[in-house]
Amino acid sequence: MSFQHVHAGKIKLKGISVFGRYLLRKCKVYRKNLNIDLSRSHLNHCIENLSPEHLSRRVHLRIKQLNLKRKLREDAVGLEDIIIGASSDFMLKLSAEQRENYFADALHFFQNRYGKENVMYCHCHLDEANPHIHIGVIPVTSDGRLSARDVFNPKTLEQLQTEFHLTVSSHYGLERGEHHAKTYLELNQFKAQQAKTQLQNYIQEFDATQLAQSQLNEIQNSAHFVSSSFLFKSEDKNHVELPTSYFQTLQKMATEGIKSKSAILLLAQQNQSLSHENSILKADYDEISHRFSVLDNETANYTGVPKLWRKHIDDSIDFWKELLPITAMMSIVPPPKFSSLLTVIANKLKTSCALIS
Repeated sequence: MSFQHVHAGKIKLKGISVFGRYLLRKCKVYRKNLNIDLSRSHLNHCIENLSPEHLSRRVHLRIKQLNLKRKLREDAVGLEDIIIGASSDFMLKLSAEQRENYFADALHFFQNRYGKENVMYCHCHLDEANPHIHIGVIPVTSDGRLSARDVFNPKTLEQLQTEFHLTVSSHYGLERGEHHAKTYLELNQFKAQQAKTQLQNYIQEFDATQLAQSQLNEIQNSAHFVSSSFLFKSEDKNHVELPTSYFQTLQKMATEGIKSKSAILLLAQQNQSLSHENSILKADYDEISHRFSVLDNETANYTGVPKLWRKHIDDSIDFWKELLPITAMMSIVPPPKFSSLLTVIANKLKTSCALIS
C-alpha cells in the first residue's frame, strides 16, 4: 500500500533568498544533506517553467502588490514550502512521463487552491532517494492579508491532505493516510521518516540476495551429490558414464545454476551499491535520532519549571497569611480590602500556574 506525501514548512522573509539557492543547489547548505547525490543534481528541473530563480525579489514584489496596511516584521513568514511526493516504492516504479504528470497535476491543484499569482515555484528534485517536488506558496488570505497562521494551520493542513487526495493522488492509486494523524512534521522528522523507509527497503533487498545465494548453494550441493553417487567410470579415463535420466537431471540443474549465478552476480553488484547508500542513510538517521533525544531531554528540563513556580507562589501566599495576624497583634491596620485583594491575587496566580503546567 502506497501513500501520498504532503509536507508543509514555513519560510521567513529573511530566509527566502538562501532557501531559493538551496532548491537550486547553489549554496553550501545542501552539502550537509547526506540524502543528496550530487552526481544526479543535473537532473533536477522546474515544472512548467516555475523556477526558484530570483525568488526573494519575486516574493517581495508580490507582497508589495497586496498594499498591506501594516509594515511586515523581519521574522514574518513570507512563504510556505510544500513538498509533494509519495511512498518510495510507488515513485520509483513510475516512468518519467507518469512522474511528470503526477507533479503537474499537483501543481495545478495548488494554483487553483491558493491562486496562480501566489505560487512562486515548482521545482523537482531527482537527486535524492525519493523523487519529489517543492511548491512555494505565498500565504495570502481571501481578504488580501499575508497570514501563514490563517492559511496554513493544523485544521487547514488536514483539509489540504483530504482535498489533495480526492483531487489528485487517489487517481494514481495512492492512499491518504489516517485522518487524525499529525499533518505537519518538522523537516528533520520528515527526513528521518524517509531514511527509515529506505533502510527497510534495503534490508528486504539484502534478504532477497541472501535467499538467492542459499538457493544456488542447494543446486551446487545437489550437483555434487549426483556426481558422487551416480557417475560410472568407463574404460576411457577421461570420460564417465551415467544413466540418461541422471544426465538430464544434471543438465537441468546446471542450466538453472548458470541462471541463478548470473542473477546473484547482478544482485551482488546492486547490493554493494545499496550497502553504501544504506550506510549513508543510517548515519543520517542516527544523527536525527540523536537530535530528537537531545530535544526530548531539553523538553523534560522545562516541564519542572511550572511546578517550581507554583511552589514559590504557595510559599508567598503562606507568608502573607502568617503576616496578617502579626500585623493585627502589633495594631498595624492593613489597607482597606487588603485581605480580599490578597485572595484575588492568589487565585489568579494559581490559575495562571495551572495553565502554564
